[in-house]
Amino acid sequence: MPRGFKKDGSYAGKVFQKGQVSPNKGKRASIKLKEKMSESQKKAWSDGKYTKERNEKIRKSMSKLYAEGKLKIGSMKLSKHPNWKGGVSFVYHTERQILMGQSKYKIWRELVFIRDNWTCQECGQRGHRLEVHHKKSWRDYQELRFDVSNGKTLCLDCHLDIHRQIKCDDIELKLRKKYG
Repeated sequence: MPRGFKKDGSYAGKVFQKGQVSPNKGKRASIKLKEKMSESQKKAWSDGKYTKERNEKIRKSMSKLYAEGKLKIGSMKLSKHPNWKGGVSFVYHTERQILMGQSKYKIWRELVFIRDNWTCQECGQRGHRLEVHHKKSWRDYQELRFDVSNGKTLCLDCHLDIHRQIKCDDIELKLRKKYG
């Protein structure tokens, strides 16, 4: 019996109401879950669950909605789309985002990876989900932004751990200053 169902076949899980926010909203799917979903989709295509007939049926039903005026062409464009963020574009990118897209930054990053032999310097993981961390902060040490000795190769998990620790240290420092 699939998860969430009782032995008699009835659904045991919570039924969502229109407008109710998903408990997974804002959460990232794990790599394992993404792989599982990918395999599920591949299986559905190979098993013939998704067929040309099915796609044609969907296309016809969408065409019918357009014809009846229930769905209008362009009704989900720009500001009408639920993910619209007010026209955010390249103009609004931070200085850091702009510099990180330039070749100077990409070369610096590649040089750090080569120096560290594509290995996380904290846990030793090699070649998977690697990032470069600035030992001295990007904001406070502008002159060291592209200095290879200021870079450190880390896997995503170790990089997040370091930034969590930095954030905790910053909060602790602020509290000490505030309360003595």
